[in-house]
Amino acid sequence: MDERYQADPPVGWRYAGGFLERSEEESLLLVVRSLEFEFARYKDWTALRRIVSYGARYDFSRNRLEPAAAIPGFLSGLRQRAAQ
Repeated sequence: MDERYQADPPVGWRYAGGFLERSEEESLLLVVRSLEFEFARYKDWTALRRIVSYGARYDFSRNRLEPAAAIPGFLSGLRQRAAQ
């Protein structure tokens, strides 16, 4: 295991070394770099991180869950493998 991941993960999580092949990782990074991230907003405060929401997003100014774009196809295979 990579020494960066020697700390105990949160309960229910596990590190899966080799989950992605190098080519899969490179392809995924190319797609992620092309996504239109937006700053995360929480009421009157803007976080220093940027996000992309799929399926649903939480609107903190109205305190409600709202629909978001469907989960894109490039994530479907990864999603199925992670679920296993």
